[in-house]
Amino acid sequence: MRESLEEGNQLTNQKHLIEKVLAEGRGYIVPLAPQKEWMGSFLTHCGWNSTLECLVSGVPMICWPHGGDHPLNGRNVSKVLKLGVYLKDYECERGVIARVVNEVMEQRKDELCTSAASMAAACRGAVSEGGSSYVV
Repeated sequence: MRESLEEGNQLTNQKHLIEKVLAEGRGYIVPLAPQKEWMGSFLTHCGWNSTLECLVSGVPMICWPHGGDHPLNGRNVSKVLKLGVYLKDYECERGVIARVVNEVMEQRKDELCTSAASMAAACRGAVSEGGSSYVV
């Protein structure tokens, strides 16, 4: 958890929850979380912004869509691009989430990380000079 409990901050209302998590030894607070170095995968609702961020960053995804374009984005990420695992909206039980996190972070880690890195390189190439999406 990031340390940002100043008065007026939206997390102030959750201070009691954070204190409980810390007291139970289930988490800790750091001044800054270097996500790029620590992130092995990303649990996403598959909105277009978070999907693009993962594609460009080369991060495998756990796709848990909610509505709108999310299911289509999630299926494309997992089934077509092979960059993640798709969760149906009813698969939100703790054991299912643990199984899928293990699948992405352990069982299929090499495959998904290789695919994600390849996609990130393709995205960077597309926006580089001479690329298909280069804007002057």
